[in-house]
Amino acid sequence: MSKFLVTFFKCVADANGHEIEAPQDSIELSCPNMRDAIETATRQFAETRHIANWNLHADRIAIALK
Repeated sequence: MSKFLVTFFKCVADANGHEIEAPQDSIELSCPNMRDAIETATRQFAETRHIANWNLHADRIAIALK
């Protein structure tokens, strides 16, 4: 199994009104492939926030091999 780091980002305005991508959370996990890592991480992200879909609290995902 490979280790992955999945990071969730939300586009927000900074104090000057410029858009920035703010990290919302990172989840490190072991999965057989990148697809399973994304599915597991998005499910965990949504469950911990008690929401139906992860993209209610994030705009994009970045995934990296650890």
